Amino acid sequence: MEPVAPIIAIIDTETTGLSSDAQVTELAVRAYVHQSGSTSIDGYTMITCAYRVKPLRDGWQDSEEWQAAAQIQGKTTSGVEAHTWQLPDVISDLALLFEGYPVYWIAHNADFDRRLIRQSLGVSANRWWASPWFCTLRLRFGSDSHKLTAVARHFNVDTADSHSALGDVLILDHVLQKYSDCNHRDLEHAPVYSKLTALLPHMRLVPLYP
Repeated sequence: MEPVAPIIAIIDTETTGLSSDAQVTELAVRAYVHQSGSTSIDGYTMITCAYRVKPLRDGWQDSEEWQAAAQIQGKTTSGVEAHTWQLPDVISDLALLFEGYPVYWIAHNADFDRRLIRQSLGVSANRWWASPWFCTLRLRFGSDSHKLTAVARHFNVDTADSHSALGDVLILDHVLQKYSDCNHRDLEHAPVYSKLTALLPHMRLVPLYP
């Protein structure tokens, strides 16, 4: 049996802050799933999921870091408290989509997203969070800043929906496609799955085969 091609999953979170007490309030994923048995480079499906997450632990509402984060993200405490998903349920939902596949995660500042997911779960991390993570901060974009909005402007990608998990996932996806076109001319007209796969060695965060 031939090995199953990995899911390439671009992921982003929004959180109550940056500290060790911060928790996830949004999580979004855009996944490229290569179809089992397909021998075509075009044989993949794109799946996009976005979740508004209610923090599992109280105390975040009155923290100074949440007040600062809420202002940047344009959110309110009552709005986040009304979120219906909890992170363990998000993981279970993704499990149904990813069952039977290895997963390669791509994030802009992967260390942060991985840490926030693990500390927000409050339980043993699911096996996927031990999967290889790749950080786009390692790419040389050529912009003055490595902030996602600055990189996006460098590639003329619209940033109107930044500071939401889904918006940032879509922005990063478009940035990576344009970056691939600029740096891998042979892939300029290739499917997105191939473009992202070609970029993985350039943004390795942990060993590809741990």
